Amino acid sequence: MKQKVLRLVRHPLFSGSAVMIIGTNLNNVLSYLFHLFMGRMLGPAAYGEMAALFSLIILVSTVPSSLSLAVIKFVSSAKNPDSLSRFMSLILVWSGLVGGVITLLLLLFSRPLSSFLNLSSPVPVFIISWAFVFLLPSFALKSALQGLLQFNSYVVNILAESGSKLLFGILFVQIGWSVSGSISGILVSTLIGLFIGYLYVSKTVRFAFPKFFPLGSFLRYSVPVMIYSLAGTSLFTTDLILVKHFFSPFDAGTYAALSTMGKIIIFGAGPVSGVMFPLVSRRHASHDHYRKIFWYGFALTGAICLAVLAVYFAFPRFAVSLLYGHKYLQAAGLLFPFGIFITLYTLSSFLVGFFLSVSYTRVVWITVLAAVAQIIGIFLFHSTIFSVIFVSIIVSLLLFLGLLAALKIKTAKILA
Repeated sequence: MKQKVLRLVRHPLFSGSAVMIIGTNLNNVLSYLFHLFMGRMLGPAAYGEMAALFSLIILVSTVPSSLSLAVIKFVSSAKNPDSLSRFMSLILVWSGLVGGVITLLLLLFSRPLSSFLNLSSPVPVFIISWAFVFLLPSFALKSALQGLLQFNSYVVNILAESGSKLLFGILFVQIGWSVSGSISGILVSTLIGLFIGYLYVSKTVRFAFPKFFPLGSFLRYSVPVMIYSLAGTSLFTTDLILVKHFFSPFDAGTYAALSTMGKIIIFGAGPVSGVMFPLVSRRHASHDHYRKIFWYGFALTGAICLAVLAVYFAFPRFAVSLLYGHKYLQAAGLLFPFGIFITLYTLSSFLVGFFLSVSYTRVVWITVLAAVAQIIGIFLFHSTIFSVIFVSIIVSLLLFLGLLAALKIKTAKILA
């Protein structure tokens, strides 16, 4: 029995997950401190603006940053150092170019976006626009660290980025820049994350002027991954953007606090999938067994989700008042339902991540249907904040059941 426990603890999924869970949760603490300080310093109305802009960053970066999963898969499966060097050099160049294009588009459409989100000024959108020049190459470098199984370096990178975002965000808001200050903190931290990521990856990868690399298989895999990432990200960002559009500034700020607290579940359990993906991808490429990695990871993800959900069920008012203060207590009664939505979403994300790690990409269309259904549902049923959450619960439940059905159908093939 003792030997079995030791083997379990030493398993790469658990050792890697321990580093990732501890590191990413420290990162999440810093990210939460950022939101908590911004929520208290800005107040509900201005914080609602900042949270909507934050969701816009995530949503706009979804398609190009979705290449992260593809980068992890191809780096972890690289045959030799030269192939890895050529691949990463090209990816950095292309991510920089795509980031520049996104910057130009956001600058052009900054005023319509500001109007749709009911922002008091288009300046924060201008600031967001420039972040994408650095954001996408930074994503690529962090993904390379995961693919190389350098989880310690990855953790240092994200902690430096989150810490600088917190410090500069507080500084810029304190000197009177308000929402623009909080967004400026994100811009500075992105540049710092890019620099640190490059230093770590360059220790393993020899960057040079991009040479030819056969990108055909990479692109064939990347397209469905992009589609999934857009749909998956939409499920936990579009709701906040639509609430900002349909509801009052105060309600939008309250929902932003609720959404941020609900995402503790994603932050707590997500690292397990981040470790599982390169491990399964590497074993799948070398035709090794990976059944235990999947089941261990799924069980660990579920346990973390349920633990946080239990806290939200038992102590909602305490959790809200502790993290955001009494101004946001309106969110307490909705915290547990929102937690159910995020739990179902997190378990679904783990399943999709597993499917993608073994190159089974057809399941992305189930996520696309769920994302479209959520948008339509919120447009039709948004009389109250609870009705918005209820739509998300139903959609995420159907998504989870659909993925379980796909897993059962394909078990004999992919859980070899």
